[in-house]
Amino acid sequence: MKKKIVIGLTIVILLGIISFMFIEIKPDGSISFDIDGYYKRHFMDEDEFVNLEEEALKLETNSVAGKKLVSFEAEDLNGNKITEKLFKRNKLTMLHLWGTHCSKCIKEMPDLEKLYKEISKKDVNLVGIVTGVKEDENKKEAKNIVKKIGLTYTNIIPDKSLIDEIVSKFDYVPVSIFIDQEGNILKTHIAGANSYEEYLEIINEVLKDVGN
Repeated sequence: MKKKIVIGLTIVILLGIISFMFIEIKPDGSISFDIDGYYKRHFMDEDEFVNLEEEALKLETNSVAGKKLVSFEAEDLNGNKITEKLFKRNKLTMLHLWGTHCSKCIKEMPDLEKLYKEISKKDVNLVGIVTGVKEDENKKEAKNIVKKIGLTYTNIIPDKSLIDEIVSKFDYVPVSIFIDQEGNILKTHIAGANSYEEYLEIINEVLKDVGN
């Protein structure tokens, strides 16, 4: 009998905890079961939650979609001159922004190198842009990272035109955008790091739009 009472009390207590955590009583007296609401009510103030929503929206938005690739004159990590003509060589180019202090950027690089070798067979290029390079020390660090991992695709140190028109439009890395042979920046973009398989799947979908 005592055991049944203990079990009954335990159930009542658990139900009370669940009610406190997840059940919201609204001003009109109605009741809703809301796990997300619990997190908002007990761990975040309103401003913090709004900021999270804004961050999520930002990741979903390609702010350069529909624009034309700007004319530029930059250099790769070996000092070779690079212009917008590089993007006319292939029917599609994935432009990948990364930074030397971004651990996720560096971690995914072996997959990006594998991706580059695969998509080259489909007339698709991969070009990296090293963001945040303000001093020779940053450039040296980027060069060391590329050499250590063994990247063979082009990585650009952006000039002012690229910084103003593309790099500055994204305040996070890694992020990838797609540019067709005519210099049109496509709607699709990839926010954050991904696996080889995920990148390849997205590229195959983009290729359908540009005429595979």
